[in-house]
Amino acid sequence: MMAGGGYPRADEFDELLYQRILEMTLPNGQIMEINWFRVHVWSEATKFIVPREKLIRGMQANMFSIQLEGLDDQGQSQRRHLIAKRIVPGELPPKSNMVMWKQFVESVQREIDFYKELLGLENADEIRALFPRIYYSDGSKIQCEDDILGSSYFFILMDDVSESFYQSCQIDETQAKSVLRNLAKFHAFFWNRLPSYEPRGSFWTLERRKPLQELEDAVITWSALLKRLPSLAASVPNADTLVTDVVTHAEKLDTFVGKTALTRIHGDCKGFNLFLSQTNDGNVLFIDMQWTGSGNPLQDVAYVLTTTLQADVLPNMDKLVDFYCHCLSEFLPKTIWDEISEEFRIGYDLIWLDYARVIMTGLWKKLSEEYMERCLNTIGPSMINRSKDHALFIVRRVHSLVREQNVLQVLMDK
Repeated sequence: MMAGGGYPRADEFDELLYQRILEMTLPNGQIMEINWFRVHVWSEATKFIVPREKLIRGMQANMFSIQLEGLDDQGQSQRRHLIAKRIVPGELPPKSNMVMWKQFVESVQREIDFYKELLGLENADEIRALFPRIYYSDGSKIQCEDDILGSSYFFILMDDVSESFYQSCQIDETQAKSVLRNLAKFHAFFWNRLPSYEPRGSFWTLERRKPLQELEDAVITWSALLKRLPSLAASVPNADTLVTDVVTHAEKLDTFVGKTALTRIHGDCKGFNLFLSQTNDGNVLFIDMQWTGSGNPLQDVAYVLTTTLQADVLPNMDKLVDFYCHCLSEFLPKTIWDEISEEFRIGYDLIWLDYARVIMTGLWKKLSEEYMERCLNTIGPSMINRSKDHALFIVRRVHSLVREQNVLQVLMDK
């Protein structure tokens, strides 16, 4: 089943894919048989199964479950559950062009490399605790363009945490504070630890969006959106030119974000990439690190608050940003915080507008009443594509920042 050919419908079981999975071959050529699991996962494992019903075909990866059986210290039967993330581009839906495939494979390699680094970090148990336990993370080497859809294969194996954690597309204020506190811990740990050649994180850097021609088509895209959703057009004065106000400053916004890249960011920190504790004890786990890289930590803050807050909590965004800054000040050495604190918080609105740019010019290309209704029953889309309240909040905040508070004057003064 090659990308570009017929991709099975989501409600059809993919028997061919399942049989390939049962071969249990890893990118390095090893076979995941019982002895492999005893060495790398659980020394008391006696057998394993791959349940058919747990195979999930996705747009960016195929996921499946592995159930290990063995004995505990008292000789009693015990089970452990693992989640495998299998990324074989040739098994995934087609993309528009090879440029998009290259970007995708680069993002996959970023996640593989991050988990490898995480496994090898010394004195980092507190940071590893922010993620499900990782047992394996590796991928094949790509020598040429043909390898992308030919032989490339990436694989990640981790604990299944679904018995203790759950996922949600939206979070309340208490949950948001837990997420922000753990983000601050993550950001503080990697402060000044990244090599100079670390690529920028997030999927919305201008360089990554250029192949999509979003800035060139911004006015057409925005006008079409306002026709589909007239309530957005009526929400602020002169809504039709609002996108121009943002796009005009897109290059400077992107440059500002790049120059203030201070640490590693998650890069895609939204509800479906978080695991929240079932006991509401404040524990939060992060997953899906394909867009990690160097960045301004407020990018993660802007992204998670905009895409994941419940609608009734959105007005509290600025207070939550203040809470994040307080947490970061606790985790960073005092000398570093004192050095950055004066201008750090001020930059949030510019960071947020940079993300709003990709929403307005790219992520809302299909937004409509019908599209939001479909997204309600789909795993993956965030609240910006599910909720009209979120859309209205974003448009009104852009209008307030750009036209009433004139925050872009900061860029023009630089």
